[in-house]
Amino acid sequence: MTLASLTSSRLALPVAMALARWVPERLLLRLADALAGRSALETSPSAMAVRANQAVVRGLSKDSPEIDRAVRAVFRSAGRGHVALFRALARGRQALMDGCDVAPELIERIEIARRAGRGLVLVGPHVSAFDFFLLTIAARGYPMQAISPANPTATYRLQNALRTEFGAETTPASREAVKAAIERLTNGGIVGTGMDRPAPKGDWIEFFGRQAYLPTGFAKLAIRTKSMLLPGVLLPAGPGHYRAEALELLEPPTERTEEAVHSLAREVLRQMEPVIRSYADDWLMFHPVWPGG
Repeated sequence: MTLASLTSSRLALPVAMALARWVPERLLLRLADALAGRSALETSPSAMAVRANQAVVRGLSKDSPEIDRAVRAVFRSAGRGHVALFRALARGRQALMDGCDVAPELIERIEIARRAGRGLVLVGPHVSAFDFFLLTIAARGYPMQAISPANPTATYRLQNALRTEFGAETTPASREAVKAAIERLTNGGIVGTGMDRPAPKGDWIEFFGRQAYLPTGFAKLAIRTKSMLLPGVLLPAGPGHYRAEALELLEPPTERTEEAVHSLAREVLRQMEPVIRSYADDWLMFHPVWPGG
């Protein structure tokens, strides 16, 4: 049994929530570490993607012993992040907030957009438990629409419903989701999404010195609705605990051109690169970001 086989099962989320509610944390962590160790040794698409991604971020060969260690660390971080998240969700909103500190600068920058009556696009990388980042903001009184990858599996549909319960209304990427996001942003609301998962409808853009096919929809939304754009990140802050931080608040360009979209998206990636490099063990990207990965 591996993390990949567990997460592909329709029963994965109900089982995870039941385990989080009734099984002691130390046993869950031991189980997560054991599954992570087995997954890291696989030649599954997710394990191979982690290996390739880590090699680029670290500037090493995929065959380097350091990459072997990095792959194990990434799967371990993912497992432990799921334990922390599901234990918090099983115990309710206050447990969710207790599990994640929010930097005052993050709230301050959200409030800047709110006071100005502007929409806010909140975007981040898959560092640590990314769901914790969106849900802890929503739980603190900032409801949002979260745009997730299109065509979710049964497990992800259940997970999206759970996210919605905690204030992050989750809509898989589609024309309807974009329309709802535009309306929300135009009315001064918040839309949250990721920026580092390769997307079929993305653009070629430089990331860690190499071209990658990444989403730019967050930049298009900000420009189209004249919304502010805030890159944010969730960082590990001790066992089972995280810290949500904000990067530089960005004003979208006035031009609605392909070049303007690309430039804004590239600025977000530029801000994120040193964060991902510093927390490479916690960059939970299980899809190959660069061609040939």
